[in-house]
Amino acid sequence: MDNKIYGRCEFLKDWTDWDYNIHENPEQIERQGRAMRYPFTFDINNEEESGVFSSTSSLPFYNVSLKHCTCMDFESRKLPCKHIYRLAVELGYIQIIRRNSGSSFDREGLEKIKNSNDIDNEPDQLKRQKSAMGAKCAPVSIDYEQKQAIFKGSGKNPYTTTVSTCTCRDYFVRHLPCKHIYRLRHELGLINLEVNSDIYSANERIEFDKTIDIIESLSNEAQQELKGITAADWNESTVIMSPAISELLTSGIIIETDPQRHGIGPAKKRDLIDLLKRENVPFDKKALKDDLEEICLKEIPDKAMEQFGEAITVCVKKIFKVRKIYFYLHRKFDYEYFCDEDMNIYGIPLLETDLPNDDATNELIKRGYYSRDDE
Repeated sequence: MDNKIYGRCEFLKDWTDWDYNIHENPEQIERQGRAMRYPFTFDINNEEESGVFSSTSSLPFYNVSLKHCTCMDFESRKLPCKHIYRLAVELGYIQIIRRNSGSSFDREGLEKIKNSNDIDNEPDQLKRQKSAMGAKCAPVSIDYEQKQAIFKGSGKNPYTTTVSTCTCRDYFVRHLPCKHIYRLRHELGLINLEVNSDIYSANERIEFDKTIDIIESLSNEAQQELKGITAADWNESTVIMSPAISELLTSGIIIETDPQRHGIGPAKKRDLIDLLKRENVPFDKKALKDDLEEICLKEIPDKAMEQFGEAITVCVKKIFKVRKIYFYLHRKFDYEYFCDEDMNIYGIPLLETDLPNDDATNELIKRGYYSRDDE
């Protein structure tokens, strides 16, 4: 069959278990996207065209075929769930493509680029060149002799890239240079791209005094949030979206580690049940709290995030000296606690104690927060 597209599914061969038009429904398009974003693990049996997928419910795992799944979503809707779509991808029945405004797949736009006399200067290609120089697109390894590289993939498998091909989804769908190809060409010296990682360069190390200039331009609320994030070094932190977090993201000091995966903030099981009932969303009364959260994210994400907050994962960009940032903010805002003879606990601001002689303390002195007795 010709590669027809329904929703985000590009059909590579006949999949007759479902009416093709089903895949055009908005609810199905959402599940098609989650099929490629959700961090489940699976084991595929190609001969039987089935799979075993990891579970977040009371079941130890989900048994999946092209027309059935034991997950709660399929049992309640009797329509393809994210597990079925992912199985169809792994078996080569479909390809999940990126959504474009107005059309799932702009074939005319691709043909225009391919017929261009200067492909690399087409707007869509320039966007990929900009993304290529982001810190998240740094190659895992480069074979300079063979002129190929390994990049971290969006799933469990890495991408293998040459100067003209890549195993990523973008290249598979478009057959045009992707961000990985452009990054490899840059690393090999074949092209010279302007380095970009949001606001700051992927290779540039920001001087500590300039970092503190940025931090001191932020509100106290944003600085307090940053103190908590830097306490985790460069590890991921889960935070609830707020004006302070938005301020930090805009500043360029922190980035989202998984922009496609937003969750909901802390919620009690009773509150999740009340929300689902209020919005008339079906659910199993015996479902675990994790399952209820997943249903909320599938069916009523906006309502759930409005009530419980929008949870995102962030980390400090590696161009910043994260430990020094933490020491600076810790000393600026925190207290050292003592216990007197009557076992009463009291605190003294760290700014009133004898601080170490290092860069963080020197910046506190420079900005008027701290002074030494002998000065």
